[in-house]
Amino acid sequence: MPPTVTIRIPSLLRHHTNDARIVEVQAATVGGALEALFVQHTTLRDSLIPASGNVFEATSLFVNDSEVSVDPGLATELVDGDMVTILPAMAGGSGQFSDEVYALLLQASAAESS
Repeated sequence: MPPTVTIRIPSLLRHHTNDARIVEVQAATVGGALEALFVQHTTLRDSLIPASGNVFEATSLFVNDSEVSVDPGLATELVDGDMVTILPAMAGGSGQFSDEVYALLLQASAAESS
């Protein structure tokens, strides 16, 4: 049986999850977790995945406190109890956040989900 992991849903996307802040799924990889999330909340896919199909183009993903990079990207392995955080990109700016901004966004997301 795949590990059970938790996905934090940012407030911007909660209308797709009936306002759920947290969604639990069973998946062995980050990509599998997203697919399981899309099965539960079908309208979320179109808001999260751009036309190019590259989720990293418009979204940053974290497992626990570590950013998921393009390599291994969606193949990043998960274990029981992992927390996947979705941070959609904001329009404008350079598209790059500093480490300090990422830390603040993660803290805010953690506080919001508790």
